[in-house]
Amino acid sequence: MTPLRLLTGGAGYTFVQVTEPKTSALQFRANESAELRVAVCGTCGYVEHFIEDATRLWKYWQKGYR
Repeated sequence: MTPLRLLTGGAGYTFVQVTEPKTSALQFRANESAELRVAVCGTCGYVEHFIEDATRLWKYWQKGYR
């Protein structure tokens, strides 16, 4: 499993970002990002991290974006 790049926005939002793979050509590489969400159980404190549009990001990951 490869760690994903996390970016923090100016308003305190955190995003997961994947970048188009490098090629031998000189190019601007595309980025795709999704907001990282956190859910916390108020009773036990269990925490889950998730992104709402994981399917879209997963399609880019399969294309080689890292």
